[in-house]
Amino acid sequence: LVRPGDNVWDVGANVGVFSVAAAALSLTGQIVAIEADIWLASLLSRTARLPANAAYNITVLPVAAFSTAGVASFAIAARGRASSHLAGISGNSQAGGVRETVEVPTLPLDSLLARYAPPRIIKIDVEGAEVDVLRGMDRILREIRPVLYCEVNGQNRENFLSEISRFDYAFRNLDSTDEDAGFNAVYFPREKKI
Repeated sequence: LVRPGDNVWDVGANVGVFSVAAAALSLTGQIVAIEADIWLASLLSRTARLPANAAYNITVLPVAAFSTAGVASFAIAARGRASSHLAGISGNSQAGGVRETVEVPTLPLDSLLARYAPPRIIKIDVEGAEVDVLRGMDRILREIRPVLYCEVNGQNRENFLSEISRFDYAFRNLDSTDEDAGFNAVYFPREKKI
């Protein structure tokens, strides 16, 4: 989905696999990697500074995307940091418990438009907080109309589809050919063909 010059926001960037891949495809676009786990954000920042990645425009933001600006508790997963999640958000079955809980800043994605180039693509992988992220990007979905690549678990799928449909978005299931919005799907404005 990423084309040369695209601006891409990676929400729930983890160690940055998607961020770096998007940067390599975009070449000149701005990549904004959003990761609430400060340890992972630090690794991603170091990766972005490697000589092999020096030509890419990757910005790392150590915050949690959410519906509102504030501070939230963030549970660091015991099993693997890829399953870390905002405390109180259900739907994460891979965490294996909580290693520790830390406080993290939260912000709505709409607030980033004041500083960063509007995205053509947004990847969202936030371990159950997908609906909260959507509620913080009303302007982006109404005005910018990016393509979303999103991981949505079964518990949140109905609420997520209800929320995204308010903005006249359709989807394509990446897991199978059925009509259901699967675990991994691309959501796009109906006026765009994917």
